[in-house]
Amino acid sequence: MRRVLVNPRRRDYEPQRFTQAIESDIPYVVDFSLSASDRGTSVSSVTAESKGPRGLTITTPSVSSGVATFYVSSEFSGQGLAKVKATYADSKTETQYLEIIVQDPEYRSTNKERDVSEENQGLTVEELVAAYDFCQSQRNQAQNENAIIAGRLAGAMNKVNALTQEVEQLKAKLDGEDDGNDSSEQE
Repeated sequence: MRRVLVNPRRRDYEPQRFTQAIESDIPYVVDFSLSASDRGTSVSSVTAESKGPRGLTITTPSVSSGVATFYVSSEFSGQGLAKVKATYADSKTETQYLEIIVQDPEYRSTNKERDVSEENQGLTVEELVAAYDFCQSQRNQAQNENAIIAGRLAGAMNKVNALTQEVEQLKAKLDGEDDGNDSSEQE
């Protein structure tokens, strides 16, 4: 399963990139829930369609709690593009693009033009580019998740600080109150 978290707090945008083999039905999950929460609304519907140079077969997304799940496949190798569009309850929309590189491993294993130098360990340029793109997309996804965690941590720390101040104020108030005992009566 390939998962994409749509992070509304990122200031830049880069399509997520994935690779898969031909004739494979691979599940993709696009999570719009954080973006919907940030907007103070919910996801009404999600559509997914094939765009780009290689036609992809994309199933109709099922949506649950702002998370869309659908399957992507292709009969031919090449680079495709999936356009995933969420419509929120307030009629606003948000689009996420997925670049999907479809590979035919059987073709690559019999390709006579394969460069088998020690430098690239028998990988073609396309495979190296796809591996680089995959690593870059994983890094971007990790940065998205780190930003979310950092925001949640900052909120929790603010709450802890507020509660600590409240406890200190209560302690000071209790220490300052008369407890009803008069020291002169104890004789």
